Amino acid sequence: MSEIPGDPHRGEYRRRRSRRGQRRSFVPSGWLLNNWLDLIIVTLFAMGMMLLVDPFQWLVDPHRYETGLGWWFFHEQGAQSLGGIALVTAVLIGSIRLRWRINNQQTWWARTCPQCGGNNLSRVHRTWLDHAFGAVGIPLRRYICRECHWTGSRIDESHIRG
Repeated sequence: MSEIPGDPHRGEYRRRRSRRGQRRSFVPSGWLLNNWLDLIIVTLFAMGMMLLVDPFQWLVDPHRYETGLGWWFFHEQGAQSLGGIALVTAVLIGSIRLRWRINNQQTWWARTCPQCGGNNLSRVHRTWLDHAFGAVGIPLRRYICRECHWTGSRIDESHIRG
């Protein structure tokens, strides 16, 4: 340990702790804390896709599970049923999560330029992605700032059905 001078007039010294040898506890990062539900949705979707493909029919001995839940899961399309349920659940929860994110993302609703803060935005032609969002009910419009030439999307509140 090394010493750091404290108050030189009082003759005090503080001790600097060495980071070597200290154990760090697992603390999730900010990204993980903000997106844990999205990770669960993606995992549920991937699991549903895997179960729909049903890889167990090639991996499991046909005579191993002859009765009960194992027979249903491996031989009577139980894995595909659970995969379909997982996919439907992931799509429903994912759409609710997407709607929540859009409603709480204030930058998409703002009528000012995020770079310069100016109010001089003009409409320009939309991209294919903006049209895709419009097809699922999110009325995105593309704007350009006349002052700094920023280009980006904003939600058009006049086209939201209430």
